[in-house]
Amino acid sequence: ERLLDLYFMRELLETGAVRRIVKRRKEVDFATLAKKAEECDARARKLPKNIVEYSQSHFDFHMELARQSGSELLARSLRGIHFRSWLLWHDLRLWQQRDSSGHQRLVDVLAHAREAEAVAEIRKHINVGLQDELVALGEAQKGSRPPPMQSRTVASRPQLDSSARTAARG
Repeated sequence: ERLLDLYFMRELLETGAVRRIVKRRKEVDFATLAKKAEECDARARKLPKNIVEYSQSHFDFHMELARQSGSELLARSLRGIHFRSWLLWHDLRLWQQRDSSGHQRLVDVLAHAREAEAVAEIRKHINVGLQDELVALGEAQKGSRPPPMQSRTVASRPQLDSSARTAARG
């Protein structure tokens, strides 16, 4: 339940940030966003030897996205869900399962696409993480290793709630 709730909050906050960024493109510092995305993607290509540095740059990118929304409350709320420690734990567990780059593409979409496309792109980005988490929990339930998160209830849940199902469809 906690994992789904975290992803639900992350989707609310980051899609909100994306909507605001698209609406206020003239005030957004896309150069800073692009630099943070480039750093994040460059570190993603060198995993695992730099997992802590990658996770820090991953966090920095997503926090910059929140800051560029122009909403201090949104950025504080993202930090308030313990996003840094959660993202580090996520990166440590799941770096082998997927290509963790793609942040530069996200910035390009934010800078040039319509709002609906930009929101769809961030939802897709978030959904990849959620699906990886759910797969890891399912494997942990079947295997001998303990689940990577504190709660064991997510993997045994018969179906995702409606917001997670919507996100899963991309």
